[in-house]
Amino acid sequence: MISLFRDKSIVAIFSLAILCLLVHLHIFIEPVKINSNSNSGVLSWLFQNYLLKLKPAVISVAYIVLLLVQSIRFNLALNDSKMFGKAGFTTAFAFVILSGLFTNAFSFSPAFVACSLVILLFNNAIRLYNNPTAIALIFNIAFLASVSVILYQPMVFVTVALLFALAILRPFRITEWIIFIVGLIAPIYLLISGMFLFDSMPLLKKFIPQIHFTFSVIKNPWYWSNLATIGVLTIAGLFTWYPNSSRMVIQIRKNWVVMLILFVLLLGGILFFNAGKYLPEILCIVPMAAFVSNFFLYPSRKILINLMLIIAVVMIVYNNLQLLNLL
Repeated sequence: MISLFRDKSIVAIFSLAILCLLVHLHIFIEPVKINSNSNSGVLSWLFQNYLLKLKPAVISVAYIVLLLVQSIRFNLALNDSKMFGKAGFTTAFAFVILSGLFTNAFSFSPAFVACSLVILLFNNAIRLYNNPTAIALIFNIAFLASVSVILYQPMVFVTVALLFALAILRPFRITEWIIFIVGLIAPIYLLISGMFLFDSMPLLKKFIPQIHFTFSVIKNPWYWSNLATIGVLTIAGLFTWYPNSSRMVIQIRKNWVVMLILFVLLLGGILFFNAGKYLPEILCIVPMAAFVSNFFLYPSRKILINLMLIIAVVMIVYNNLQLLNLL
C-alpha cells in the first residue's frame, strides 16, 4: 500500500481521498460531531454559534474535505521546499493515518481547523531563508501568528516556535525583530481598540490564553495502545530522518530544525492546556506527519513498515468500532 504514496502522481491523490474515507469510515453510520466545549478563542465561538446549526451530513463532508486538503497542502509545502530527497505523498499518508490514531481528532473541533494555520505558518516561515523581501514576509507571519492565537489559544506555542524560526533562518537584524514584534502587537491593538469602541472591554479576558500546568493519567488501556503506536511511529520517523538530514543542504537542515522545535513545543504545550477541552494534542499531527513520513519514504525494506501499518490499521478499526458503540 505504501508504494502508492512514494511517488508524486495523480493516483496517489485519488488513493489519499479513498484512505480518508477508510480511516474515518464511521461517518457513513455516525456523523462527525462538533467539539466546541471550551472558550479557546474565536473559533470556538464560531463553532458554538454557527457550526452547531449545520446538518450533521454537512459537517461530515466538511471534515473529510478539510482533512484531505490539509494533508495535501502540507505534503506539497514540504515537497516544494525540497524537505525530502524524493517527492512523494508519504507526508499526506502519515497525516491521515495519524488522524485515525488521535481519537480526539475524530471530531470537528477548533483544534482540527487550527492545523491549517500551523501548516500555513510553517510554510511561510521556511521561506524566510535568503528571502529578498523578508521584511514584508516577517510582518505577515507575525500578524497571522497573532491572529491565530486569537482564533485558538494553544497556537501561542506555534508563535514561540516562529521566534526560533526567525533566529535560525535569518541572520540577526534588529529591524526584522522589531517588525516581528510590531506584527504580533498589531492584531491585539486592533482587537482592544474594537472592544473599547463597542464598550466590550470585559470580553478581553476571554482572549487571554489560560495557560496552567496540568497532568492527568487516563486509565483506558486502549488509549495507551493508541499512544504507544503513535510514539513508535514518531520515533521510527525521527531515527530515519536523522541520518538523512546530514546529507541535506544547510537550508533544508535548518527547516527540519524548525520543524523539530515546533514539534517539541506543541508536545510540551499539551501539559499547559486542559487536553479535555482544548485538544491541543491534535496540533502535533502536523510535525509528527513530517517526521513519520521519513519512515514511510526512505527504507527500502518494507517488512517493518508493513508491520507498523498493520498495527495502525488494527488501532484505527478499533477506534471506529468504539465510536460506533459496537464494542
